[in-house]
Amino acid sequence: MVRTMALSGEVNLDGRPSVIEIDLHQLRSDQALRDRWIRDRMFPNDPIAVFTLSDLSTLPDEFIRGEVATGEITGRLEIRGNEVPLNFEIEARDDGDVVFIIGRTTFTWEEFQIPVPNLRNVVQVEDEVRVEVLLAVRPLKGS
Repeated sequence: MVRTMALSGEVNLDGRPSVIEIDLHQLRSDQALRDRWIRDRMFPNDPIAVFTLSDLSTLPDEFIRGEVATGEITGRLEIRGNEVPLNFEIEARDDGDVVFIIGRTTFTWEEFQIPVPNLRNVVQVEDEVRVEVLLAVRPLKGS
């Protein structure tokens, strides 16, 4: 499992696009060799992945009432110059001063034209990538 806290961007609920950037060089696992491979071999010149969601303006009634809302969002993920449509199953809850969003999706390396990162007998990876994202979204000051 590889993790990062290096996410930034904006989630807009007013019809403007939402954009989240992920610093791939900040991905960390329990294996330093794997982490170095990700930085130096997979994404040496393209450290930022960008997920763009066109419109989040239609919110489910559950979300408006402060309950957990579930659904699916479709956006575009760009990695190494390749942009691919991507669906996330989401759960979202408005806690007043912060909105928590959990998103889950899968994709393949092949979709992004990235060879499966296997290092002979050191690291063996499946083609399917499972992603889980937890966002804590806070309103901008003055909004």
